Amino acid sequence: MERPIIVGAEPDYDQLMNVGAEARPQTARGYAPQPGSSPQGTYGTPPGYPPQGYAPAPYYPQQQYAPAPPPQNHPQQRYVTTQAPMNSRDFPVGFTRNGILPGENAELEVKPQVIFKGKRLAVAHSNASRFVILDIKVGKNSQLAATGEMSAEAFSSQAVGTQMELDTASPGITITLVVRNISSTTENFYAVLYGAVME
Repeated sequence: MERPIIVGAEPDYDQLMNVGAEARPQTARGYAPQPGSSPQGTYGTPPGYPPQGYAPAPYYPQQQYAPAPPPQNHPQQRYVTTQAPMNSRDFPVGFTRNGILPGENAELEVKPQVIFKGKRLAVAHSNASRFVILDIKVGKNSQLAATGEMSAEAFSSQAVGTQMELDTASPGITITLVVRNISSTTENFYAVLYGAVME
């Protein structure tokens, strides 16, 4: 027997009992559906606009980054370096002393104004037999392997095989030649030191 019901009113007990097993309860807006209600699973949507039966997507605030510092124009760094001499040329420096007394030790000094490396000492042949060489110095450093006198004739301008490798003298460094007059008369001494000028 049919019963009249008011449309839009709350369903009575009988209607609730007659709901079949296939019926599905309506999900509230903005909440996750019951398991199995959506074959495609749960999809996220922007907050405030969830579709019926789907859960809203979790909202992650955008990570904030500090602004990059403005570029700074640093002046070009300057530094000091050394550069080895590139070229060399052969030049002489002279040693001269007049009036050296018999038995007197004389120190003859020169100060090259360029980078100079001595290679050969040439004593004037005319008076080489009257002198001995006591020392050759570059700055304060002796250039002899051992102390002792050497005959100036070994460094005569006519001698051969007298090449040396003296220390390099920077501009203003003194090169000293120490000699002794072994004759019985006053003599003059003349010699030339050949070497390379570094440029």
